[in-house]
Amino acid sequence: MVERAGPVPHVVRLLESHGVIVLVLPRAAERVDAFSVGVHPRPMVFFNPAKGDYWRNRFDAAHELGHLVMHADAEPGEKIVEDQAHRFAAEFLMPEADIAASCPRAPTGTGSRS
Repeated sequence: MVERAGPVPHVVRLLESHGVIVLVLPRAAERVDAFSVGVHPRPMVFFNPAKGDYWRNRFDAAHELGHLVMHADAEPGEKIVEDQAHRFAAEFLMPEADIAASCPRAPTGTGSRS
């Protein structure tokens, strides 16, 4: 596998290329953006089309990937599990090493006031 820097061009295609079945459900309750099931023979990710936001769907795909790789037997909806999947998605989509040079430096707090 060739490693490349920068953002993943298409997260859903990446999931599918690794055997994940990705489905868009009929319009469902708006409070559920997406969910995943890591059952055999293949894991599945389901999207709710209610939001209609490409960038949100991209984040949701990375979030569900986090669940698939980290939370095989976790209770769905637990705050710590959701926080971990959010952090996974954020780092997956914007790795620190790729964006650090573009971010402002944190203030050091050592400057003097006049």
